[in-house]
Amino acid sequence: MTEPISQYITALQQANWQDIDSFRFSDDISSVWLSEMGSLSRRLAGECIRLELGWVSHRPIASESLTQDERSLLNSEDCLMREALLRAEIADGQYQNWLIGRSLIPVDFADRQPADVVPLDNELLGLTLFSARDVRRDAVQVCRIVGTDTGCLVARRSRIWVNQVPVLVAELFLPGSPIYIKESPYEHD
Repeated sequence: MTEPISQYITALQQANWQDIDSFRFSDDISSVWLSEMGSLSRRLAGECIRLELGWVSHRPIASESLTQDERSLLNSEDCLMREALLRAEIADGQYQNWLIGRSLIPVDFADRQPADVVPLDNELLGLTLFSARDVRRDAVQVCRIVGTDTGCLVARRSRIWVNQVPVLVAELFLPGSPIYIKESPYEHD
């Protein structure tokens, strides 16, 4: 793992989450992005040529290793922790890092879901989860991440219920992400 990615993962794990209703947004753009209740992957895909997923870490984690807050949001279940880098192709062959994601998925998630809702290793989590018939997002929390080499960044954490099973997803928006751009350079019909 490269040093900046490691720094972002650590910052995301140590985030001081705030309820979205009490968070002071810096502008309308970040408010719209951070309060997105649908698939963020789908929204990001509309801002670039294509998205690419790169794994940082993919391993089981015992519920005792989660924070108290994470345990309460996930019903104290053992999880599979997936940490990934989302890169966007912004021009032919040119990529930009847009997001670091950290997902906590109950280890028996696959046993409790139809096969088409179980994320495979190379699939964007949001696209897969939001294809379920019974899916909703709640417990949306946001924060500012300061102290990285790239300045102040924003992050979001939320719980996604998929067929009554909770998945906890945290996303750190990296400097090149469209959340920080006033107007998208990409026009899509």
